[in-house]
Amino acid sequence: MWGDTIVEYVFGFAFGLFIFQALFMRDMLGGGYGRAVTSTVTAEWLSMNCVMAGMIPVMVILRTDFAGTTHIGSVRFWIVLSLAVLVGLVVAYPVNVWLVSNHLKHGVGTVRALGEGGTPLPAPAAGDMDTADRQVTRAQIAAIAVVTLTAPGAGILLAAGLGDFSM
Repeated sequence: MWGDTIVEYVFGFAFGLFIFQALFMRDMLGGGYGRAVTSTVTAEWLSMNCVMAGMIPVMVILRTDFAGTTHIGSVRFWIVLSLAVLVGLVVAYPVNVWLVSNHLKHGVGTVRALGEGGTPLPAPAAGDMDTADRQVTRAQIAAIAVVTLTAPGAGILLAAGLGDFSM
């Protein structure tokens, strides 16, 4: 389970950053893929920490207690994975609302609602991590980072207490 958990985090983070954030957000950030990666890495990391905080205990506990949940060809595998993703979404929702409301991450919308490419984000100020009009300080981002790092730690402790990482 430790290996599965690490692989899920790494691939989930990489896919989210390089595809969903940077590739799909590059137009909103001036068209550059590299700029989009650097502008979204913090938001994706904070979000992914929360997603995994919800997913880890669900997957470890259910895979420990129910047979047939570790084989990719099993319906039970996909039920457990779907439930874990749903719990991860619920746990990550508050931090994502905060990220979107502070212009650190883009919200979801349609072309009809947002226009082609969405609403462009403001250009970064010198020395700023993300956007010029943001009112979020580095200390606030650091505080959110501590919370989002504590959350998966709590999830791991819960999973270790109620499940079996050695499977």
